[in-house]
Formats: sequence, structure tokens, C-alpha cells
Amino acid sequence: MSEKISASIVSAEKIVLQEEVESILVPGMMGDFMVFPNHGDCVSSLRPGFLEAEIDKNEKKKLFITGGIIEVLDNNVSILVDSSFPEEEVSSSLLSEYIDEIEEKLASENVTNKDDMELRKSDFNEAMKSL
Repeated sequence: MSEKISASIVSAEKIVLQEEVESILVPGMMGDFMVFPNHGDCVSSLRPGFLEAEIDKNEKKKLFITGGIIEVLDNNVSILVDSSFPEEEVSSSLLSEYIDEIEEKLASENVTNKDDMELRKSDFNEAMKSL
């Protein structure tokens, strides 16, 4: 059995993380879930929230993501994120900017995905509570 998984987190701007990890906790659409070595293969959407990669027992990297997709395949985890921020850069004002942007879009007359946007707004509000 493999003791680590190969994790790659990529945004449009850069490679956010690329290393071997013991586990990774992600904000799935239906709730947070953790990926360990030898996890079953899957593909899932990710909602806005905190992602935590455990490099080893003494080191964890925590990021805030604004959404994305995860693929788990043969001990390789590929995560494509819309945007990501290191935990120390996340503030209520940053999350408020995203919430304000969503509210502006919701106020528009030609919104076709109102329910999805309301859920995304709710996810950002939940994340703000954990700050």
C-alpha cells in the first residue's frame, strides 16, 4: 500500500501545490471529504471553502479556494481551482468582495443560474464564519 498520494493543485495563474501528501481535505459540493492513499477513483465539484493538505504529521498547508474540480485516480489527486489563497491571506474583506460580486450578478435581470449563485454566496458566508 502506498503511504502518500501525489497532489497537484492548479489555478489559472499558477501551480499552487505539487507534492506528495499523506491526505487532503477538500470542500466537496455535498460536504467536506478527505482523500487518503488508495482512495477510490472519483471526480467531484468543489465549492468555496478551505482545503487542507497534510504533507506529513508535522506540516499542513491550508488554502481557501473559490471553487473547482477534483479528480482522484490511482493515488494521484488533481485539483483545478478557480482561485486560491493561503490561509493567512484570507480575510472577511476578501470574502465580502466575492459576496458583493455575486450579489451584483444576482441583481442583474438576465441571471440564468440564480440557484447556483445563491448556493455559492451561502458557501462564502459559511467560510466567513470560520475566520
